[in-house]
Amino acid sequence: MKRFLIILVLLCSAFLLFSCGKKASLDNVEPYAVQIDGTLYLCYERTKSQNPDESQMMGKITSKVGADQLPTLNDSSNFLDVGQPYAKIDGHFWAYAQDGFWYLCEPTGGK
Repeated sequence: MKRFLIILVLLCSAFLLFSCGKKASLDNVEPYAVQIDGTLYLCYERTKSQNPDESQMMGKITSKVGADQLPTLNDSSNFLDVGQPYAKIDGHFWAYAQDGFWYLCEPTGGK
């Protein structure tokens, strides 16, 4: 029993020693974003319930930047792949991602 406790203490100590300073970091990841008509939109609130019709489809993503950047060109994104569509539904932009979800995109600084 004493040997078991010593091994357990050593394992816990090793775990604490090796895990110190190795916390997960999102410092180099920007929020999901798209640039549409000169405005940067931050995207969140994903849902599968949006089904826009052709009249609501506004465009497609034509370029992608890294996750550590914010898009600066129109029709670009840091999370959507090239060719993914976006739509305007009830005055809000929604972007479709390959994970099967639509993401609500709001202009930076609010409306």
